[in-house]
Amino acid sequence: MKRILIVEDDQLLNQTLTFNLISDGYAVRSAYSLAQAREAGGAFDLILLDVHLPDGNGTDFCRGLREEGNNVYILFLTADDRESDMLRGYEAGGSDYLTKPFSIAVLGRKIAAIFASLDHLPQRDQYDDGFLHLDFSAQSARLGGEALELTPREYKTLHLFVQNPGIILTKNQLLERLWDDEGNFVDEHTLTTTISRIRKKLERGGREYIRTRYGVGYQWTGGGKTMKKQRISVRSACILFLLGMEGTLMILTVVLTVAVRSWAVPAAGGLMMALTAGWGAAFLFYFQRRLERFAAGLCETADAMAMGRELPAPVEYREDLFSRIQHRMLRVYETLHETRGQAERDRGELQSLLSDISHQTKTPVSNLKMLCETLLVRELSPSEREEMLRAAESQLDKLEFWIQAMVKTSRMESGMIVLKKRDAPVLDTVVQSVNGVLAAVERKNLHLSIDCPERLRWRHDVRWTSEALFNLLDNAVKYTPDGGAVGIRVQEWENSLRIDVTDTGRGIPECEQAQIFRRFYRSPEVHETEGAGLGLYLARRILTMQGGSIQVRSDPGRGSDFIVYLPRRELFQNGED
Repeated sequence: MKRILIVEDDQLLNQTLTFNLISDGYAVRSAYSLAQAREAGGAFDLILLDVHLPDGNGTDFCRGLREEGNNVYILFLTADDRESDMLRGYEAGGSDYLTKPFSIAVLGRKIAAIFASLDHLPQRDQYDDGFLHLDFSAQSARLGGEALELTPREYKTLHLFVQNPGIILTKNQLLERLWDDEGNFVDEHTLTTTISRIRKKLERGGREYIRTRYGVGYQWTGGGKTMKKQRISVRSACILFLLGMEGTLMILTVVLTVAVRSWAVPAAGGLMMALTAGWGAAFLFYFQRRLERFAAGLCETADAMAMGRELPAPVEYREDLFSRIQHRMLRVYETLHETRGQAERDRGELQSLLSDISHQTKTPVSNLKMLCETLLVRELSPSEREEMLRAAESQLDKLEFWIQAMVKTSRMESGMIVLKKRDAPVLDTVVQSVNGVLAAVERKNLHLSIDCPERLRWRHDVRWTSEALFNLLDNAVKYTPDGGAVGIRVQEWENSLRIDVTDTGRGIPECEQAQIFRRFYRSPEVHETEGAGLGLYLARRILTMQGGSIQVRSDPGRGSDFIVYLPRRELFQNGED
């Protein structure tokens, strides 16, 4: 019987996987952390490994197994679906990579295929021309005997070219066969960038592997030598001009010699021809060198503009036409470089947000898919069916909570939410925020204290300020043990309003206090507690938009104090007075 180890910290996902794999006839061992995985011991035929675990990273665990000489088949099951994440998994020694959400039926077929393939050595998918070696099975490459680093997308693109040598592949064919079958949209710019990077990595020593057929597509040429670049043709034109001048002087010398019949004329003509030839050769040499430097600098600037890289050295400025043209190009380059940099920063922020959203929603979606499939295909007792339905309801509630939190975040970041300040009683705002946690306070038997002057009024956005205070109170209640204390205290200072939200909970280590306000950040110590990692982020965003600020003071084991400051008069962004 094949033995499988599941290392997944989500309890419902782990239990559902275990139930289905045991039903398929496998011996399954569950682990909810890396420590439990190490304690499992024994020899396993397959490890299903999550990346983000409470006590460490799955890729580090995988790398450690490989360093110990353990060749067990490791299949990553994770919500990290970016190309760089997959590359890190393979580089750590992972055998395969499956992203959430996934179908339990597809996973079952994949596991069966894995065990079938492990019984014999499969034929490796390779390409080797003596200079370039590509092993598509092992995702490894060597160029001229040196290791070459390629991304999964570059391997996939090269595999398609290698399978079609000498055949022109259009851009539409490449986009359709490389990405559209996986449901991922990639535009022509991304394809062009990918092929450009492949060329930069492969085409050395005059070798050409991919040839552009302008207006048609691309062709795999197999590393043939490219034609030597011809020198600039201006040199030939200057030589012809110089020979024409020499010929003209010679003809004039002959005509004058015949007309004057004096030997002084040919002597003077010969001297003029020699001087003309000398100065012409010097001018030709100087002009050619200047033109070559100008062309090289222009090409280098154009390449830097196309590839988005930095120029190697500043260009010396001179008061001539060449320098003026080159400096015009440099100005264009600097403008494009800055625009490209801003676009890359915006793209990075967008990718980070999408990655966070994807990672946080895929686990409940995976749980729901597996629960539904299990309910449809397995014979279950009434109690097991009820348990799974309740688990599905819990995951739906969790997904609804995530979606609402992320909608608030996206609206806040996109500027769709406009804060409207007005003079209002602070106590009303505090009470509104406290009402949201009263049920949890009573359930945990906490002591709740409120200290706020009854007649104190302040200019603030009542709705969103109460939202920020609710997030602080919700965290305080959530991480305070039963029988503890939670409090909120309001003080009017000369130029600001101070609000303290205190608790007697577990506290926050000093090393994490600078990170807790980041979007989706959650401490490994509270991984098992329900939460989105958005409450403190939203609270700080709301307060910052009103010109305020938030601080934290905390001692582990003794509790925390979140201090909110709202200024009396301020200029704040995205708000109306």
